[in-house]
Amino acid sequence: MNIARLSIKRPIFITCIVILMMVMGVIGFNRLGVDLFPPIDFPVVVVYTVYSGTSPEEIERLVTKPIEEQVSTIAGIKRISSRNMDGVSIVIVEFDFDMDIKYAEQKMREKVDAARNRLPEDLEFEPVVQQFDFTDQPVLTLAFVSELPPAEMYDVAKEQIKPLFEHVMGVGR
Repeated sequence: MNIARLSIKRPIFITCIVILMMVMGVIGFNRLGVDLFPPIDFPVVVVYTVYSGTSPEEIERLVTKPIEEQVSTIAGIKRISSRNMDGVSIVIVEFDFDMDIKYAEQKMREKVDAARNRLPEDLEFEPVVQQFDFTDQPVLTLAFVSELPPAEMYDVAKEQIKPLFEHVMGVGR
């Protein structure tokens, strides 16, 4: 018996099935978990190095190149890119998805430590190696404009506006 004949012969049965499916759909929808960024480990490790008072060209020559040369020997690298700004070097290493990111991060630390003797002696801070985590990124960034002087505007934002957002349920998550 096909569905059309069954629907004509037994309308109450079909109506009950449709209502049951709708109720189950509503229950399932309400229990469905929603996450803006699901927990995925992207295989990206970043090395931040601060060397104040240097131009981007000097940063590239003195800091970025030695780090890139050491790091490029790690197996499983998909791509290496870098950003050189005034006083800051950022080396971004993207690994294959089948690579264990914790292992890759440890290998990166070892290679950056090995490159440390080729870096300038007067670095303010040691190079920072960390896994890039998309869930650490802010969901919302706010800015406001005012006729107030910058110092007063900072005080208003910090002492009046920030506490209002901190007290909203779920903001810390």
